[in-house]
Amino acid sequence: MRVFVSSPELQPASLQVEPGTAVLLGRAPSLERLSSADAEAQIVQHPLSDSRVSSNHALVSYDGRSVAIRDLGSRNGTWVKLAPGSCVRLESTDAVVLQLAGVSAQDGTSEAQLPRLEWTDESQFAEGARGAIVEYLARSGLRARVTRVAGAIERAEPAHVPLQLEEGSTLLIEWPADLTADPRLTHAVDQIRSWIALENAAVRSRRHTGEGLILASPAIRRAHDQVEEAAHRGVRVVLLGPTGSGKDRLARCYHEHSSNAHGPFHVVNCGQLSKELIYAQLFGAKRGSFTGSTHDLIGAVQAASDGTLFLDEVNDMPKEVQSAVLRFLDRRGEYCRLGEENRPRTARNVQIVCATSADVRQKIDRGELREDLWYRIAERTVVVKPLAERREDVLAFLKSSVPGERREHTLERGPTASTVSVHDALTPAAQELVSGFGWRGNFRALESFVVRLPARAGRQSIGREACRDALADHGFDGVAPKNWTGVPTSEMSAERWQQVLTIASAAYARDEGSPATWGGLIAFVERYLKPAFVAHLCKLEGAHTLDRSINLSELARQVDLKDGTTVKTHLLRYFRLLVTGR
Repeated sequence: MRVFVSSPELQPASLQVEPGTAVLLGRAPSLERLSSADAEAQIVQHPLSDSRVSSNHALVSYDGRSVAIRDLGSRNGTWVKLAPGSCVRLESTDAVVLQLAGVSAQDGTSEAQLPRLEWTDESQFAEGARGAIVEYLARSGLRARVTRVAGAIERAEPAHVPLQLEEGSTLLIEWPADLTADPRLTHAVDQIRSWIALENAAVRSRRHTGEGLILASPAIRRAHDQVEEAAHRGVRVVLLGPTGSGKDRLARCYHEHSSNAHGPFHVVNCGQLSKELIYAQLFGAKRGSFTGSTHDLIGAVQAASDGTLFLDEVNDMPKEVQSAVLRFLDRRGEYCRLGEENRPRTARNVQIVCATSADVRQKIDRGELREDLWYRIAERTVVVKPLAERREDVLAFLKSSVPGERREHTLERGPTASTVSVHDALTPAAQELVSGFGWRGNFRALESFVVRLPARAGRQSIGREACRDALADHGFDGVAPKNWTGVPTSEMSAERWQQVLTIASAAYARDEGSPATWGGLIAFVERYLKPAFVAHLCKLEGAHTLDRSINLSELARQVDLKDGTTVKTHLLRYFRLLVTGR
């Protein structure tokens, strides 16, 4: 007589049962657990690789005239429908189809939850996942062993559940062989598989999101998760944080996770251009609409159609341009090119991401940033912490960088077999010094420090003093470097600050008189006080012209300004207004 056996996880199997014999079905069938009455016949054991089936599930016997099917106390039962311990006898037939019951949705679930994993280095991921699963199973009252094995498992035992991890290893859940199937097992396995899939996706996201973006610290991972969630929903984001903290790369992450990821990613730094030029760069210009305009100019909003437009330092945008951006957002992409004020155009499907390192509330209170524009662009604000509060990111950067090389040169390959990472090249004392450093310039300062280290250094060959020299060569650590033209080695004294104020006030009074309005005060700060302050920081107060040999980008990093163009603008204004006069 032939018996067809199936279960939720198995294809039907065909078994031949001879008269006077019986077949013991189960996940781990054992003759020792049968009663003496059941064990009288000649029994063949037939294991079923289905975790939903009990160890000894059912006994099928045939005496030549009828078939007897006995449930052996399984928790799930056997269909048609046998209560635990009951028996049904069928008249002689050519074949019997036996469906072992699976676990239904209401067969008991656990209230235990699997947490989101927190890890600072990918090497910690696998052990963190193993510990979370062990705790989850314990809270669920389920008995199992969870081990980690290297590589993938192509084939597992019936009572084993393999879970492939993104970093390459496998977690193996091993149910005890003598464990009668618990209805909660299926629910637990399903929960764990879904959780592992989400955590693996998080590893992939953190590994590949953004060009060169390091996501080791909880602070930057929270910022990234907020940006990713906003991108999926199409919500406008403003990134708030100091210069060099990674806002530009988070903006690119927004683009990569948005529905416009297939389109262009266009960047405009609002602090680098004059009012006329920034309007033309944003919205385009007709030929001849401004001095030097010899051909039509396509604006950034048009170039970013079906893509993302990143407005960096949006607080520096002139008020007239702010009005045009507000109109662009309110009218769903409508704008006018410079020189075509009466001819509206439309840019298709442009996502806007903004960033600023300024105090936004202060900018709004001063009237420098339109509050209604702020409400349009800041549907979500994401705070990007300075590097001093993200020690894990410093560590990850040092592990992925090579001493003496620029970050962009090692971004893709990182340390190789012939090189060591900066982290491994530092002695423990040097690591302690670097870990506790403030990194006022954030990643720009950290990148510059790495470049100044001895190239191709060996393991633990860079000590504390070599690190201090690299920091001092960049004007850090309070040590005055050789041929230094940069950041002061101490805080500006009250007397020195008074001198800067006096110089700026005297020049403004000579040209404009006393500030009589709020706008006059703003003009004093922007056109006179800031240039005097920058000249002081750069130790150029005694100069009369800007030496072309000066590295402006380097000065920008030293004085914590956005870029060399900003430094040049302030210094040229200083020489023109405060040194030589109008």
